[in-house]
Formats: sequence, C-alpha cells, structure tokens
Amino acid sequence: MIRNTQNRQSYYLLGIIICLFLFLCLTAIVAWHGPYLFLNTYVHRTVETIKTSDLTLAATFLSILGNKYIVVPALIVTSLFLFFQAQRRLAVHFFLVIVLAATIAFLFKNFFPIPRPEEHGVIESFAFPSRHVALCSAYLIFILAVVSPKIKSSRWLTMTIFCLILAESIARLILKVHWLTDVMGGFFLGSACGLIGAYSYHLKPDPALDLPVFFKTLSIIFFITSIVYYLIPSLF
Repeated sequence: MIRNTQNRQSYYLLGIIICLFLFLCLTAIVAWHGPYLFLNTYVHRTVETIKTSDLTLAATFLSILGNKYIVVPALIVTSLFLFFQAQRRLAVHFFLVIVLAATIAFLFKNFFPIPRPEEHGVIESFAFPSRHVALCSAYLIFILAVVSPKIKSSRWLTMTIFCLILAESIARLILKVHWLTDVMGGFFLGSACGLIGAYSYHLKPDPALDLPVFFKTLSIIFFITSIVYYLIPSLF
C-alpha cells in the first residue's frame, strides 16, 4: 500500500514537471512568434470548412465545462458541501486547484497579450492560454487522481475524463475564439494544476469517500449553476 502511494506520488510529480515544461516552452514559442503559426492557421482554416450551425450549438453547450461563471461557483459550492461532510482536505484542495488554475491563466493572459482570431472581435480579452480548457483540465484531472485509487479499474473513468477535456478543447476551436496553441497551453497548465493538487492531497491518508454521492452532488450543483447562468444572465 505504501509502495503504491509512493509510486503514485512519483507519477504525479513527473506529470507536473512535464506539463509545466511543455507549458513554458509553448508560452515562449507563442510569445516570440505570435499566434500566427503555420499549425494555428491551418487548424483555423480547417475549422472554417467544417463548421456548421449544429457544430456551433454543440460547441457552445460543451463550453460550459470550462466557463468560469459556471465552474468556479459550482466547485466552490461543492467544496463547501465536502467540507461539511468531513472531507475537509478534499474540499480545500478542490477549491485551491480551481483558484490556482484560474489565477495563473489570468496572469499569463494579461502578461502575454496574444490576440484571439480576428473573427472573434474581442479586444479586451486575450487568447493564451485558454482559460476554459485550463479550468476544465484542472478539476477533471484532480477528480481522476482522487477517484482512480478508490476503484478497481479506472480505465473508463480515464477515457471519459480525457474525452471531456478533448471535447472542450475542440469546442473552443470550433467557436473560433482560440488558436490551437491556446487550447494546448490550457491543457498543460490545467493538468499541472490538477496534478499539483493531487500530489498535495495524497501526502496524507485520505478518508473514505462516498463516490456516488460525490458525483451526484457535483452533477446537480453543476446543472443548477448552468441553469442559473443561462436563465439569469443579468446576474453575471
């Protein structure tokens, strides 16, 4: 058991180092060359050829997975629920993971003012990294790291998590609000934040977690927050 925990911690640490290294390398490339790289423009033109109204609608729906006005309140409420359910360490780490990802994404967006694709027409908001993808990756990777040791096989959970992150990334490209390097940067940053949270959380033995209750609570809170966001836009 101890050896498994040590191995898991080593994987988390390695993952943190790799993700941060890739994120910083990508940041340097984008800061030096700008967003108009060959791969960025190629993907952008390809999206234009396949984009339809149905794809746009689906992409808009999928974007809720990383929408800061939905994700941050939903995870704060979920953290409060966990805190009062004797899951204080999990609650604190869950909260800090999303705060860390949101803060770093905000700082990099403003320190490296990379323009979005021209069609978006937003001048007060910058592109790199994608905050939607960073937030989505951060909390989903953290959930995967917390839950996977508690189940016999995490294969399907892992596939589901990465499919959701991929779907969020593709959605931001389809909506043409980000370049490919933006969503890649968001993934590396968010994954690093999620793994940092997992590494810290697993430094101490964690209490038993009722997984059905956890996922049901998170889903309900996320759903309610999404409904409030779309039905009462004046609040945001």
